Amino acid sequence: MYNFDTPCHFCVISSTNPPSLMPSVAASPATSVYVVLSTPTVFAVLDIAPVARGHVLLMPRAHYEKLSDLSPDLSAVLGFWMPIVSRSVMEGLLGINWESKGMSWNVIQANGVQAGQTTKHVYFHIIPRPRPDMSSLYSTARDVSTVMDHDQRVAAVVEGMRTGMSDDEGLEPSIMIKTALRKEILRLIRNGKIVEGDKEGELWSVTEGDLDAAHSDNSVVVELIIVCRLVVKSALDLPIPNNFSGAPTPCW
Repeated sequence: MYNFDTPCHFCVISSTNPPSLMPSVAASPATSVYVVLSTPTVFAVLDIAPVARGHVLLMPRAHYEKLSDLSPDLSAVLGFWMPIVSRSVMEGLLGINWESKGMSWNVIQANGVQAGQTTKHVYFHIIPRPRPDMSSLYSTARDVSTVMDHDQRVAAVVEGMRTGMSDDEGLEPSIMIKTALRKEILRLIRNGKIVEGDKEGELWSVTEGDLDAAHSDNSVVVELIIVCRLVVKSALDLPIPNNFSGAPTPCW
C-alpha cells in the first residue's frame, strides 16, 4: 500500500507547484493532481477520491500535522481563503444562483487517525452536497461520513491513485472552479477588501478604515501576503477550452 507520509505527498505537490502564472498538473509520488489555487501561503487541489464532483482540499503550503500546530497568522490566512474557495466551488459547479436554490456543502477537517486523517498534513475538505433531484445533472455524491472513516478513506484514496481522475472528476471541475475564483478575486479587489501591498507581488487583506493607512498601520491589516499578483493574473488569464474533453495536459 502507498505510504502517505514518507514523503508527505501534499508537501511534494506544494514544492512542485509554486505560485505561478499558470498552474500545471503536478506529478506527485502516485498520480497527477489538479491544482485550483496556489499562493505563497496556501494551495488547493481537487481530491483524488472525491465524495462529490468538485471536492476540494484546502491546506497550508508549509507542513503542519494538526490544526493545533498552526500559528494565529497562518490560521487567519486559511480563514480568509475558506469562504472564497467555498463560494468558488459552489458557483463553479452549481451556477451563480446556487445560494437562492438552497444548495449545501460541507467543510470538514480531521486531526488524527480516529478522525479520518490519512495524511499528516493539515487540510480542509470542501465538499458540494447537491440535492437528490440533481443527481442526473451533477452526479451522485457518496456519504460524506466516508471522509471521517480512516479505513474507508485510505481505500478510496488508494483506488483514486490507481485509476486516476476522469475529465468529469478533474479537468472540467478544475476549470469551472478557477473561473469562479477569478470572479471572486476581482470582486474583492474592486470592493477594496484586498489591495496591493508595498512590495511587488503582494496583496493585503484590509479589515477596516482608510485603505491608505493599510501600508503604514499594521492594526488595519490582517497578516502578511495573502495572494500573489501572479496568482491573480493566472485567474484573469485562465483559458477556457471550447470542449472540456480530452486527457489532462502539462499546462491547463
